[in-house]
Amino acid sequence: MSPQVLYAALVFVSGFAALLYELTWQRVLHAVFGTGSESFAAVAGAFMLGLGLGALLGGRWASRNPRRLLVAFAVCELSIAFFAALSIGLLGHPLALSSAPLTAILFSTAVLLPPTMCMGASLPLLATYAVRFDKLAAPAVARFYVANTLGASVGSLVCVTLLFGALGLRGTLLAAMAGNVVVALGAFALKRETAA
Repeated sequence: MSPQVLYAALVFVSGFAALLYELTWQRVLHAVFGTGSESFAAVAGAFMLGLGLGALLGGRWASRNPRRLLVAFAVCELSIAFFAALSIGLLGHPLALSSAPLTAILFSTAVLLPPTMCMGASLPLLATYAVRFDKLAAPAVARFYVANTLGASVGSLVCVTLLFGALGLRGTLLAAMAGNVVVALGAFALKRETAA
């Protein structure tokens, strides 16, 4: 498999997993807040804030540590899975279930911020790697974003039409975590292939 195809596959699966998380957390928070705007605000706010901060920090880290980009990308993907494993238990914490909506929203946002920041950092790390170390992939960086968005779109469709019914919330979360682990392993394979 060419490195360019592997790049696209990695960001596709990463985007797929990200939407599984978002929709799963949305369902979990519906149980906490009900179906009102609070659950949507907590998840959407955490996602936008986390993605933005992660992209900023990932971009800065990439410019200072150019030799460790693929490892950093893999660590981000594994960290997403780790924080996601903690999230379901934490979202059942009394602070998340607080009768004070602001307390519950702030706590839920704090729980979701670490994995969403890792999501935001991952794509800039991989894109920077491609531009610096694989000149053939540099013109294709825009296609990484397309592949990531396509993965997210497919993830949302598969999640609501298949996974929630077949696996439930925890099973869907585990499927997303497996996706992140596969992406991390793929990054290590890419590192070996491009180093050869």
